Amino acid sequence: MKRKLAIAVGVLLLAFNLPASAAPNAVTLTVTNGSSTEPGSAIAGSISLRYLANSLSDVATIQTFLKSMPAGATMPALSGGSGSVTPTSAPVFVNLNLSPSITPTTAGTYVYTVVAQFVGSPSSTQTIDITFTLSAPTPTSSPTPTSSPTPTPSPTPTPSPTPTPTPTPAPARPTISISSISLDMTSVRAGEQLSINFNMTSTNLSSDLAQAIALIYLNHDDECEEDCPTASASLVAGSISNGTWKANIIVPLKIKSGSYTPFVFFPKLKGTPGNISTGSTKVYVTGPDPVATPTPSSSPSPKPKVSPGTPTIEDDGAEEDQYADLDVLKRSDGKYKLDIISNIAEEQLVITAMKKGFKSITYRVTTNEFGSASIITTRKLAGFTLTVRYSGDFLTSIRVR
Repeated sequence: MKRKLAIAVGVLLLAFNLPASAAPNAVTLTVTNGSSTEPGSAIAGSISLRYLANSLSDVATIQTFLKSMPAGATMPALSGGSGSVTPTSAPVFVNLNLSPSITPTTAGTYVYTVVAQFVGSPSSTQTIDITFTLSAPTPTSSPTPTSSPTPTPSPTPTPSPTPTPTPTPAPARPTISISSISLDMTSVRAGEQLSINFNMTSTNLSSDLAQAIALIYLNHDDECEEDCPTASASLVAGSISNGTWKANIIVPLKIKSGSYTPFVFFPKLKGTPGNISTGSTKVYVTGPDPVATPTPSSSPSPKPKVSPGTPTIEDDGAEEDQYADLDVLKRSDGKYKLDIISNIAEEQLVITAMKKGFKSITYRVTTNEFGSASIITTRKLAGFTLTVRYSGDFLTSIRVR
């Protein structure tokens, strides 16, 4: 069973070439907005990240991306908006403070999205918006003195009837669609950079989901698992409702040669129809020559030392609703591959395929310990609507094109 989908959520683990570790706890990301009334002067804000590192590998990285700016404005240069911090001991609280600034010339509000990511722990990713506002000074004019008019008696107001409250309609379910996944090269070597672009349209996304960050990884045909290169993508044109995204992947030096397929996933939009997609174009990666594996030493490994007074926190965690995402890909041999990502581990899911004029088709599959599962079928699923259920409860559905 493929573990690639769960590993894709561990965004930058491979890019930093560090081992997996316990997830950080008590993560807080805060910002202070900046403002000014003087065009051409620097406007500064502040970013503060604090978390409990449970391992020396709990490396944190902050990046800041432009989200929106006033119409007609030139994009100002951003300084001090990125940084990283590595724990020197564990467990210990770690702080990362930045002072981003811009120097705009056009009045208005410039909005940036701050993303804090952790190596090997995509579920701990935090995002927040920071704003820099340039207000044009308003000239003050001296008021013209006027004589006070003779007050006119006010008529007795007529009571207005109490309006009948209008029922609030239920919010529409959000949807997204990922398309046009493209690569700037069809072959690449270990250590080189590969750029991936794709388009995304969405409807009915709430303001918190509109800050979603896309994760990109290259999936090897033979299941590279931990060696699959990954990167995060950012919005480069348009808006969250209709825009173009881009990611730059540095191909790891220790990578297996072969064909890789780009895969796009929005972890913050889990449960939203269409939030995962697989590209149709592959890239061939040439890895390094095989290296002989050194003979392990017979000397016993030293036992780790535990410092006295190690702090311990009490945290019961947060429960989340059950969800599943389904992606369907037609392979070159005509077979269809169904990939499932869920938070339901080692349980049976039921997939039902239905199409008008055809008999329904039912698949039953048990997820692995990461909540993932895959099915390969010779059934012709074009035009069918596939629905995923667990214990009779609806989880998600997708129409196969």
